[in-house]
Amino acid sequence: MRPLVSLLLLTAVALGQEPSPPPPDDPASVLALLRSKAPAEAAWGAHLAGRTGLRDAVPLLLELLPPRPAAEAKEWRFVHAAVLDALVRLEARVPAAVLRSHLGTANAAAALVLIARDPEEGRETLLAVLPEWLSPRLSAPAVAAGNLLARTRTRGLAFLLLSRWTIDLTVTVTDQPDLFFGGSASASISCGDGRLEVPEGFPPHAWYEASFRKGEGAAVLADGPTPVYVTRQERPERRIGVGAVSAFVDYRETATAWLAMLLGGKEAVPDLPGDESETVFFQGADHLLGVVEALRERLAARFAAGAQAFVEKGLLTAEEAAGLSPPLAVALRDCRQDTEEPLPEMPAGPAK
Repeated sequence: MRPLVSLLLLTAVALGQEPSPPPPDDPASVLALLRSKAPAEAAWGAHLAGRTGLRDAVPLLLELLPPRPAAEAKEWRFVHAAVLDALVRLEARVPAAVLRSHLGTANAAAALVLIARDPEEGRETLLAVLPEWLSPRLSAPAVAAGNLLARTRTRGLAFLLLSRWTIDLTVTVTDQPDLFFGGSASASISCGDGRLEVPEGFPPHAWYEASFRKGEGAAVLADGPTPVYVTRQERPERRIGVGAVSAFVDYRETATAWLAMLLGGKEAVPDLPGDESETVFFQGADHLLGVVEALRERLAARFAAGAQAFVEKGLLTAEEAAGLSPPLAVALRDCRQDTEEPLPEMPAGPAK
């Protein structure tokens, strides 16, 4: 199997020629560019260091990684992109803490490529940033971080995943005793489009994209239940279209797979409640409220029993497990033929 950097560089070759004339690329000239205070020159130094394989440039590249003041952020975004690209191309080892500030930017995928080279070293940084990326629909960078954390069985991941757990209970209310309904699940895809304006005097812009698509030139960024791939593109134009169709995956389904990795396999995963459904024969509002309350208690007991499995494996403390109380949302489906009596409002709150 080819190294990750070799696969990524295949993508760049056919996508355009560099502007003419570029600065000299001899080692002394490249190192001088990297020492320049001018952002465009520093970006050219990084670009040429990566292109020529100048490993002596790594210390200077690392000095350029810290974030800059907001007033300088527009141009330094492109400097940082060139620096991260050079470090990837040079197969450098970069401390994850140094890359932390780039995980919340457009350069996140390149930073993840570098962290993925030593996920054990990067566990603390990934665990710190993952909460910012968790939502009901997970992006490719979030899944990449979770895959790396689950693969290294990082302490603290189970608590994070279970603390973001939610339970959705759909109660179908009917006055027909023999009528029952099932639930359904859906997936969605979101589209984005944008145009990047590269400042004058800068080198060709290279960017990395993390996705769930195993397209041409893609390399595995983070293997796992849902693998994440990364591609590199390099363009000489000043105006670059960077929009793409971005797929998302379901949080609970993905988190369940990560929890399975922590426990050692799918067969070890406890029965955690998620999308739940129940059909209730309507016998008045008070009766319905009592049934829903009993369902809450039952689902809470299931969740607590599931959390205990992680305590027994040393992945949660007893105190952490006791403090977990996932939100429970109750939705009523009114399928009664006689709707004269209104259904009661369902109280919101955690599973008890």
